[in-house]
Amino acid sequence: MTTKTAGISVSHGGRKGGLRRVTDPVGEVTTLLGTHTYASDVTVSIQLADDHELLLVALESGNAFLGLEKSGGVYQYLADAAAEGTRQFVIGGQTTAVPTRYVLSIADAIELLTAWLARPDSLDATAWERQ
Repeated sequence: MTTKTAGISVSHGGRKGGLRRVTDPVGEVTTLLGTHTYASDVTVSIQLADDHELLLVALESGNAFLGLEKSGGVYQYLADAAAEGTRQFVIGGQTTAVPTRYVLSIADAIELLTAWLARPDSLDATAWERQ
């Protein structure tokens, strides 16, 4: 099953963008992440048309941090369980120390998002930690 539409919004510098429906969510997300690869304080929110899950992607200087809001809780994508330390992200205008175990490259984030947009149940098989 391939996702036909999704709601996508972009927040930058603490300013929230409106949710807009797109018919090519894979292309839109790939373009957005590519455009903002080295930006600071950018959050992309993605909601599938028939779903109540919200996937959030925080971007900071070539890195990404993914969060998933589901009816059962909030989860963070575990990029590298063995990683230690933190990376500074600016999210919503606030500096936040994100554990490096949750930080992945933009290319890896695009790959993960592309799989999710093509098959939303694909995230069930990936490494998510409940917060």
